[in-house]
Amino acid sequence: MTPTTASYTCSSCCKYRPKFQTSYVTDRTCVKYCSTAGKGKCGSYWSWNSGCRYRPKFGTDYVLDRSCLDFCVKLDGAIKGCNGVYMYAKNSCMKRASFSTSYYLDKDCLGYKLQEALDRAFG
Repeated sequence: MTPTTASYTCSSCCKYRPKFQTSYVTDRTCVKYCSTAGKGKCGSYWSWNSGCRYRPKFGTDYVLDRSCLDFCVKLDGAIKGCNGVYMYAKNSCMKRASFSTSYYLDKDCLGYKLQEALDRAFG
């Protein structure tokens, strides 16, 4: 099977080299998004991918928050700075468990905050 021009260009713009590796790999989520949104959206995807990263407590490397990336991809750039909107909402919804020093994400709160942001953006 021969790849179509669109999928070929998307697969080429959706390659990245993981840390400490010499070969490139293809980001399948990027290819899926690019195939529907168009090759010009690769830059947006990588910007969201970068903006949806955070460093966990006691961690040295940044980790991708997949829910944040999914939020931005679903909106397809309709909210400028969607990754900032998501991460702000997420951080404001971190709650401390009773009699504990650890925090957890209150998903009801996050859903409410994200809906609030969408309502503000789209009226």
